[in-house]
Amino acid sequence: MNGEISGASLKRELVSVLSQDDFGQALFRLPDYPVKKSINAMISFLCHRDDRIRWRSVSGLGFLVSRLFESQPEESRIIMRRFMWMLNEESGGIGWGVPETMGEIIALNDTLGREYNRIIVSYLDENGNFLDHAPLRTGVLWGIERISEIKPQLVKTCVDLVEPYLESDIPMDRGLACLICGHQCIREAVPQLNHLIMDKSEINLYKEEKFSRCTVSDLAGKALNRLS
Repeated sequence: MNGEISGASLKRELVSVLSQDDFGQALFRLPDYPVKKSINAMISFLCHRDDRIRWRSVSGLGFLVSRLFESQPEESRIIMRRFMWMLNEESGGIGWGVPETMGEIIALNDTLGREYNRIIVSYLDENGNFLDHAPLRTGVLWGIERISEIKPQLVKTCVDLVEPYLESDIPMDRGLACLICGHQCIREAVPQLNHLIMDKSEINLYKEEKFSRCTVSDLAGKALNRLS
């Protein structure tokens, strides 16, 4: 792919890739494009009006930043520090999609995972880097669930911080907290999970690069199955 491709053309190409029906295969086309420019473009897509493009950008960024680390590890760290800045109040922005993207990168890359695992957990900690904006904390929960799914040891310190979200007013928070409790084998959460079996609140969850409609009850059941 021509490294001189214009920014507008690159964005159109990337949207086309992110829109493919077989996105799992389409991911492997991303390195065909200029990597750093693609990363910058997909960071802008984290605010895209199309949920599919926005969430697939999270997956794409995780894939590309992890791949970039193989040849340019410091460049990958610069991107992680950029994400941290985007979540800082002094940045003047909101940081939509950033916690989810950090979680995806930490889940995929062992070294970056060890270096930044404490950072993502700290966003739920009122004595740490607590995020005041509730939707961003939902993003943190998504990121922690993603990490817990495949590298639970990296975010063991999340346990006490996550349990209160089983009682959140936000259905997505409750559902993600259920899954985290299952991945982290938090047996103390069993009474609350049993209560949430009755919670029929619906959520649209992005997992395995696709959306699925489910209920908090469904996710509480999955957690209890793991804990049994």
